[in-house]
Amino acid sequence: MRVLSWNILHGGGGRREAILAAIAAIDPDVVTLQEVRRSEGRDPLLEGLADLGLGEQVLSPLGDARSNGVLIASRWPLAAEPLRPAGPGADPAAPVYLMKARLSWPGRLTGPAQGEVDGGAQGEEEGGAELLNLVAVRFPQKQAQIAPFEALLALPPAWRAELSLLIGDFNCGIPLLDSQTRTFPCTAWFQRLLAQGWVDAWRRRHPQAREYSWFSASRGNGFRYDHALTSPPLDARIRSVRYAQELRAAGLSDHAGLVVELG
Repeated sequence: MRVLSWNILHGGGGRREAILAAIAAIDPDVVTLQEVRRSEGRDPLLEGLADLGLGEQVLSPLGDARSNGVLIASRWPLAAEPLRPAGPGADPAAPVYLMKARLSWPGRLTGPAQGEVDGGAQGEEEGGAELLNLVAVRFPQKQAQIAPFEALLALPPAWRAELSLLIGDFNCGIPLLDSQTRTFPCTAWFQRLLAQGWVDAWRRRHPQAREYSWFSASRGNGFRYDHALTSPPLDARIRSVRYAQELRAAGLSDHAGLVVELG
């Protein structure tokens, strides 16, 4: 299975046709897009993805036409819902930054089902299909990141023993390792996810490398904002993980894509 995550910048606008062509060239089985915007009437982006075989689609709730959302599109059946922060201080009207999904995909046979996800068994399905836990991520900036980070930290511990993937634009990382500046006000929360046992799939394979998925237009400094955090069992299934810098270099977005190959 090939997964593509990409922040397409303000809904894509007049770049939508080129964005769809670029996605077709990568030929993913699952796409998570950030900064997707709602269209009145026909939506050429959603229709174009369906034409590519990515017809199973869930878009996060959006406000007005300028609101940025999160889209999951898949070749295979999925069930998804917003993942919101819990607790007495949670605002039910707050923007949705996380979409939680369970995806059925024709993976390899792995034996008996293991663990549970929100009360349901997860593992091998009838016919040899497998279940993937997926959270598509689009983080806000600065202190507004704390609430979605807390929602990720509160995911069931069983997810880390199953096939699980947190992927998208975290707008965060580790200063000087994932950036050229001392930024990232919520690095401590990002590191708490790693301490829980989530694996930074790209960093694990490139421990000393510096590669950035976004560059400041004003200062030119780079940041690795986009991440794939996996459970250890899913990390063992990764064949490759790379940044699709060609998408940013072509001017299709200010972000590179992130491509994860699973076996």
